[in-house]
Amino acid sequence: MACQSVVAEAVSEVKRQAMTELRKAVAESELKASRLIAAERARLDAVVDEARKQAVDEILVSLRAPHDSNEVSWTTFNDFSDLFCWHFSFLSV
Repeated sequence: MACQSVVAEAVSEVKRQAMTELRKAVAESELKASRLIAAERARLDAVVDEARKQAVDEILVSLRAPHDSNEVSWTTFNDFSDLFCWHFSFLSV
């Protein structure tokens, strides 16, 4: 009987040590994963910020130089809308 209790205690101790090591490994993995996620989030934020800056720059360039590009700009839109409004005001007289 004493031998069985010693074996049972030894088995319980091995189980406790295994659970302790498992918890430690899980905690380390979670820490590593959260660091990787934070790094990727920071990298993605930087990419998004750069894309926003480029988009704003492209919009500003196209608005400042409307005749140098084939794209419709606000200046050409305003010119067209002025002519359009003048045409309708002329017809309503």
